[in-house]
Amino acid sequence: MGLFTIFLLYLPACATSQEGTPVGPGIIETKCCRVSLLYMPSNILVDLIFEQVQLILHINYKKDKGLVNIELYRDQEGVAEARLRVTGLKKKEVAFYLARTNTIYLSLDDVTEGVLAHEMAHAVIHMSIFPLPPFRVREKMAQRVEQELNRNWEEWPGLYRW
Repeated sequence: MGLFTIFLLYLPACATSQEGTPVGPGIIETKCCRVSLLYMPSNILVDLIFEQVQLILHINYKKDKGLVNIELYRDQEGVAEARLRVTGLKKKEVAFYLARTNTIYLSLDDVTEGVLAHEMAHAVIHMSIFPLPPFRVREKMAQRVEQELNRNWEEWPGLYRW
């Protein structure tokens, strides 16, 4: 299982990366994820974090199960508007995962590697375990991934902090 890091650069009409392929205006596809670049951070270690989530959960997510979509918003208000658009409920939060579209919605102002890992854990669990465990069990699993990643993040050599 290789580790793939993508570095996203801002371009007016499309996005590009070392490991990703532009698939449309503001959208990039990597080995594990499709990232919608509504707002852009300078660098994201998406594939590396996704690999770590799989290792922590002891689950190998296969691309044939579908790419995980990631939509990035400037702040929690943007995430709340996205939630309202896709679910009909408006709730201010840093991030959420919507299983029916296999999409993670993130606030760039507030997101951490742990938060991204937490939401990725929801995606991996939802797409890889059948039947699904109860919600509380899934949430505990995602919290465990977040805690494990946060605890070990500083020990990983040579990683860029966003």
